[in-house]
Amino acid sequence: MYIVDVIPLKRIPLPSPQVLSYFTSHLLEQGSLVLVSLRKKKVPAIVLSKSKVSAKKIEIKRAEYQLKPILKVIQKKPVLPLYEIELAEWISNSYWSPLAKVFSLFFPNPLFKKIINNSLDRYQERPLKKQKDKISKKLIICQSEFLPEEEIKRKLQEKRQVLFLIPEESKKEFWMKRIYQITPETCFFSNSLPSRKYLEGFEKIKNGQIKVIVGTRSALFAPFKDLGLIILLEEENKNYKQDREPRYNAKQVSEKLAEFWQADLVFLSSFPSVESYWLAKNKRYNLINKKVDFHPSESIGIDMRKIKPWRLISPSLIKEIKKTLSERAKIILFLNRKGSGTSVLCQDCGWVKKCAYCEMPMTYHFKERKMICHHCGYKAEIPEQCEKCKSWRLISLGIGIEKAERELRRELPEVKILRLDKEIASKVSEQKKILKEFSESGDILITTSILFQYLPFPYHLPSVGLAGLISIDSLLSLPDFRAEEEGARIIQKLLSLHPKRFVFQTFFPHSKSFLYLTKGYDSFFQEVLREREAFFYPPFSKLIKLTFSHKDQEKAENEARLLKEKLLLSKSQGFMAQPKVSLLGPAPGFVPKFKGKYVWNILIKLPVDNYRSLIRVLLTEVPPNWKVDIDPVSIL
Repeated sequence: MYIVDVIPLKRIPLPSPQVLSYFTSHLLEQGSLVLVSLRKKKVPAIVLSKSKVSAKKIEIKRAEYQLKPILKVIQKKPVLPLYEIELAEWISNSYWSPLAKVFSLFFPNPLFKKIINNSLDRYQERPLKKQKDKISKKLIICQSEFLPEEEIKRKLQEKRQVLFLIPEESKKEFWMKRIYQITPETCFFSNSLPSRKYLEGFEKIKNGQIKVIVGTRSALFAPFKDLGLIILLEEENKNYKQDREPRYNAKQVSEKLAEFWQADLVFLSSFPSVESYWLAKNKRYNLINKKVDFHPSESIGIDMRKIKPWRLISPSLIKEIKKTLSERAKIILFLNRKGSGTSVLCQDCGWVKKCAYCEMPMTYHFKERKMICHHCGYKAEIPEQCEKCKSWRLISLGIGIEKAERELRRELPEVKILRLDKEIASKVSEQKKILKEFSESGDILITTSILFQYLPFPYHLPSVGLAGLISIDSLLSLPDFRAEEEGARIIQKLLSLHPKRFVFQTFFPHSKSFLYLTKGYDSFFQEVLREREAFFYPPFSKLIKLTFSHKDQEKAENEARLLKEKLLLSKSQGFMAQPKVSLLGPAPGFVPKFKGKYVWNILIKLPVDNYRSLIRVLLTEVPPNWKVDIDPVSIL
């Protein structure tokens, strides 16, 4: 008789135990699939370990519960290899997610049904390899269309597989064509595929028929036969972070996967994240700069504080548009749509109302008629005049693409103007149709960040004469430490179109984003890193964002304040008292009411060197009805 520790494939909220014990007469291997009884339900479970009853007699006698038998052996042969079980446990610990939710990454529905019915074998053991002293990790700063062909060919010669991760499916067509020229043994793999295609690709990857796997983040959990290289395109892209449980980041998971397979790792980016840049500068990654900075022959910054009367599209930008049209060149105008809240700004000096406690821009809440800091919760009255220059000319930021389009058509009635955003083109087919029409016969494309999903541009695009940034001020005024980084990245993506002229309209001519345009990314990164170190933000800290929502406003706020008190009690144990550990909030969410529920956030900052031990202690205080996001992409 054996005592078997199993991981039920049924969500058990943390911090409850994720591994449970049962007994059986079967000699089971690690990774076998069994059926167990859990809360009066029959649940599949993965076998983690086994031991003879005779070796655990004392523990069994002392146990306060009675062991249950395993009901059925579904698959005696392992359905998961050891390294995938270890990877699942690592993801669970790193992102505070129930193990059952993590295992769902390895067992999407069409696959799990086949395994349960014993009609498909998932098991694929990692081959034994000589341990390297250190796996190769590279951060390559490059143009958006760069492909590391030599790295790929080298691994194919070694008869090893290559995983090429893309941030979104809209880039699939472009990169599949490029990689197919290296080897036809290439396939696209993602959980979004129809069941038949998913299972077909699954078998081919497992059997080694596919040499290069192109996929979104879910491709990390494919059944590799011999993985030798992982490449992440646009490593900074936020789509690599999953927004639902388990909230893992594909960048960190790819590093762990590379360690298991002793595979090389390459991050590609034309504008890397501040965190990756810092790691490369500190020798965690080998930094390779292949980027050729492109500077337009004419770069014009327009201080919108000086435009009187104020117009969305300034006379200077209209002048450049007309000049470009006379040269029969294409024009792309960009308008940022991010941020539903608005900040109060002075038209005369550019002053923005900021929090007295954390120097973050405050948000104007129309219903409450208050300015609220979504970082710490501080509230203030709406200013009647500028606190810097005493001007009465205060405006709230917030601009619509429809307004920009109307203004442009009124100014240029004879010009073919196309608009690309999700409101006018929600389907991929509609978006591609607009891009193709612009490429063939359009004069001006006015667009949002949706354009970046299609870079490199999928169609032959004649010379871009002008790239105009109508506004990113609503982004730059967001109370998020990554706002300036996002702004600079937008500028970089527009510059990747190689425009002859670049025009940047802004109320913030001294922003760090504008610094990137004038001095390049090295100066920009150095300035941002100085600020992040001063205010203890990543890469100098580890962030945990705790979110609670409830339809009752008072209950939502009370629950948030109660949890803060519980977390602060950890101070007596010495955890919150440790250097640099801080707790901010609770504060209303940036969108304070979402889908009928009031949202409250708490932000915890931890030192990087010992955050793992602190996380487990602090998060055991968090009730299961709270959302826990470790390494959030936004603190709003």
